[in-house]
Amino acid sequence: MTYYDLWPDQPVGQTELQTGVKADYNGKVIKSLNDLKFTDVSKSGERGKVSQNGEGRSADGIVKLTTTSGQDAIAKAKAAGEIAGNKDYNGCYNNCSTFAQRVINSVFNINASQPIRPSGMLRALYNDANTVAPNNLYNAALKVKGATSIKGPSSVTAKPYLEYFGKRNRTP
Repeated sequence: MTYYDLWPDQPVGQTELQTGVKADYNGKVIKSLNDLKFTDVSKSGERGKVSQNGEGRSADGIVKLTTTSGQDAIAKAKAAGEIAGNKDYNGCYNNCSTFAQRVINSVFNINASQPIRPSGMLRALYNDANTVAPNNLYNAALKVKGATSIKGPSSVTAKPYLEYFGKRNRTP
């Protein structure tokens, strides 16, 4: 299996949610499903990068999407094109989950987007946006025809996106 990921190259500050920062794209071969289920495959090992240490844990959830070899080739080509494009990391518009959704959408059609409507002081820093959060992506992937959960529950609760960044998102 090939594992693809997207990280910011350097730590993203509290005021960089919608700012583009240099991206750290990751693509590597995983030898077994057990490696994916029980180890932290997100480690890049590249010194000085955010992904050097990875998540520090194995994946919370893994969804298997049944594909043909042709669909696999399309998805791999999409991931390779995204990596070659080297688009900056952005917490809203080009994060790990938006990257994964674009690759999935090269074969299937899912929509895991969540609106962000900052209010109060956050309104001065951030624009309204639609983004993809990991829990939304997990739930949307499970809805694909033939999808099965390899690891994780039948669904997960998706919290407001700004809470992932330690910010409150209050919808007026």
